[in-house]
Amino acid sequence: MTAVTSNLDTPARAGSVRAHPIAAATALYAGILIALSTTGYAVSGVDTAGYKFVGVARAAQDNSAGAAGALDIEVYKEGVFSFAIAAVTQADIGRDVYIVDNATVGFSESVTKRVRVGKIVAVDDSTHAWVQIDTTASRDGLRTFLVVGPNATDFDFTGAAAEQGGSDFYVDSVIAAEAYVAATGASAGLKKVTTDWTLAAGVLTAVGDESANVWVITALGHLV
Repeated sequence: MTAVTSNLDTPARAGSVRAHPIAAATALYAGILIALSTTGYAVSGVDTAGYKFVGVARAAQDNSAGAAGALDIEVYKEGVFSFAIAAVTQADIGRDVYIVDNATVGFSESVTKRVRVGKIVAVDDSTHAWVQIDTTASRDGLRTFLVVGPNATDFDFTGAAAEQGGSDFYVDSVIAAEAYVAATGASAGLKKVTTDWTLAAGVLTAVGDESANVWVITALGHLV
């Protein structure tokens, strides 16, 4: 290709709408939560490991008799939508929600599924909430999380998680773990995995004698 020297009629799509090819033998309905399966095709929103939320269906599309990619589904990838939820109160505004099914969201996410939809911004009644959808998360709500605290056998993320509207924080990976001498504030250096701490089943565990230190931990994971 070469640079043009005249007006160019560049194809464009509305920024708030995107089309995704539909999985084989799949019918999708207007207004439902849409996810991409692990093969990259659009399916009805479901709490399944490896799936990614991509938006709310703009209109129905029936690919029940078609091969994968035979039809596309247009989705709203931004906006505020009202969805059913098992139980919600005004105190839940700002909390993350996750797919339960194609028309329902919930607060709880499991270790393996965690398909994040967005945040609650308003409450209609005890079983319906307005959700600001978020399709930009790199991995179903994966986020950077910082916790500061004294050494412990198992580090407790619940206090810091509560500040963000969750009951706990599931650690997927640790970016850095640095200790500081409590008495002086001097850095005791970055801590090595297996030598100073281990990570298993989402629990960060200290190894060795670090009782005189305060830890600053930066992790990637999911609010639960």
